[in-house]
Amino acid sequence: MRASELPPLPEAPGVYLWKQGEKVLYVGKAKNLKARVRSYFHAEGKAARIAQEATALEFIATRDEVEALLLEANLIKAHRPPYNVLLKDDKHYPFLKLTREPFPTLLVVRRVEEDGAKYYGPFPEASALRRIKTLIDRLFPLRKNSGYPMKKRRYPCLNYSMGRCLAPCVGLADPKAYQEVVRQVEAVLEGKVDGLLRELEAKMREA
Repeated sequence: MRASELPPLPEAPGVYLWKQGEKVLYVGKAKNLKARVRSYFHAEGKAARIAQEATALEFIATRDEVEALLLEANLIKAHRPPYNVLLKDDKHYPFLKLTREPFPTLLVVRRVEEDGAKYYGPFPEASALRRIKTLIDRLFPLRKNSGYPMKKRRYPCLNYSMGRCLAPCVGLADPKAYQEVVRQVEAVLEGKVDGLLRELEAKMREA
């Protein structure tokens, strides 16, 4: 594919898909779609090979980098592009793990296990993953400091006082309310709720 064959690209965050016919070769994310995609035509190594093999490019603009990162991970999982698929088996890249417990917690891990938990990723950029984890911790009151598996505590932690935890470790959490929070977190990580993070961030700023 030549640079002249690219579709008009916005100078905005988003996700791009290099394709060969109907086959997705590679999925990537960018702060600036136009600059990132065009850089492939001045690159060497894997990036140059992707541009040479591709016959088309598709892109999805997003509101911000967090949305782009989550979308990238879900598209990689859905399409298993050959230039991304090695990430699945590389323990260097982190995943988010939603544990399988009556009161699940969200962890950053580097290994996928057959333990019934839900795994999201891999995330090539650990720093971006930490931003997502921090944002989810602030917006959704899942337990955070009671370990895995959950350990009982005598007193709730500071997160409970700040409204960031429902305190199941001291028996204060309503199971149905907690599972609703879990469903919201799953929806965000699976990209099923359009703009939910943005709305929650706005509410948090107003609080």
